[in-house]
Amino acid sequence: MIAEELEVDWSTIHVEQAPTIPSIYQGLRTGSSGGVASTFTPMRQVGAQARVVLITAAAQQWKAKKRDCRAENGTVVHGPTNRRLSYGELVEAASELPLINPDAITLKQPKDFHFIGKPIPRTDVLRMSRYQREIARKLGWVNRNGASYPMYQDLAIKPWLPASRPDVPEVVTN
Repeated sequence: MIAEELEVDWSTIHVEQAPTIPSIYQGLRTGSSGGVASTFTPMRQVGAQARVVLITAAAQQWKAKKRDCRAENGTVVHGPTNRRLSYGELVEAASELPLINPDAITLKQPKDFHFIGKPIPRTDVLRMSRYQREIARKLGWVNRNGASYPMYQDLAIKPWLPASRPDVPEVVTN
């Protein structure tokens, strides 16, 4: 959602799953998609704020009008001259600018979405599948060849694992 408003290149996204640590993430639930629904607008606003601040920093550097600049694939482009600065080149200057009220920023229209509602490749599947396989092996749910024992094929790893298995982290998977 942030990437959508920020106009970044999806291939540069690295997904890092937040650990389920109740003392840090109070009220965090990982069992469904409720987090997406409840944070849809705030996360988009965060991305839009960052986009506007980066555009502002580029416009100031070029001494150009903000309306002549746009965000595109992790860069800010000055339309009339086609000059381009990466977000990395702008982040220091952007960090000095005041944040913009998120309610004052126009969010992208659904027709302009590149990611939301579109079939895009997940960036975390391989890592997650390796991690799940490792946990399944520790639990004895798969044999050394990686084949699942039939009785465990539909089970998900839950945080209610017995305390007698301290070698297994508390993980919930879909």
